[in-house]
Amino acid sequence: MIERIARAVRRLAGSGGSPPEEGGGERSGRPVQGLVLYHFTSCPFCVRVRVATSRLGIDLPMKDIRADPEARAELIEGGGSKQVPCLRIEEAEGGVRWLYESGDIVRYLEQRYA
Repeated sequence: MIERIARAVRRLAGSGGSPPEEGGGERSGRPVQGLVLYHFTSCPFCVRVRVATSRLGIDLPMKDIRADPEARAELIEGGGSKQVPCLRIEEAEGGVRWLYESGDIVRYLEQRYA
């Protein structure tokens, strides 16, 4: 697993770095509603989640908390921690859930989009 993450980090670094951010750049995949991934480029756990989104073929909006101070503030205010990766989930009932831990995020995405 660690080697797969390391290969993904090298692949992202060789392609110019980070995935497109929310609201900018060209992206491919199935768009998803009600989800936002808070991350930063060099975090290996964030890479794990980004690789999963690519494998699942989903276009997940992402906010880089190192490049975007507003995103960092949103994460801390809403989720209570600056830990990444963090998936912000808008619940059908109208609430918001903040899901931390890359393994939990990948499982959540696989259950819904695999």
